[in-house]
Amino acid sequence: MQKGVKEKDIRDFERYSLKIKSIMDRINKYNQEANIYVAENEVYLMGSSVYDSNGSPSQDNIVTSIHIGRIDGGGW
Repeated sequence: MQKGVKEKDIRDFERYSLKIKSIMDRINKYNQEANIYVAENEVYLMGSSVYDSNGSPSQDNIVTSIHIGRIDGGGW
């Protein structure tokens, strides 16, 4: 156990995170603007930029999303 998290759960987290990376690498081969955006406990697959040409947030570019509680984005 590391910092209160079981080893199996750490391995699973790493494995599925690498799977997401692999999927994004595959998508970026045909859509270089696709990206992942995290906000307000949601993870979004975006078909292109999060912002429109005016710099305003654009939900029109959301392909799909999933709600994950206890997730946040931001810099350290």
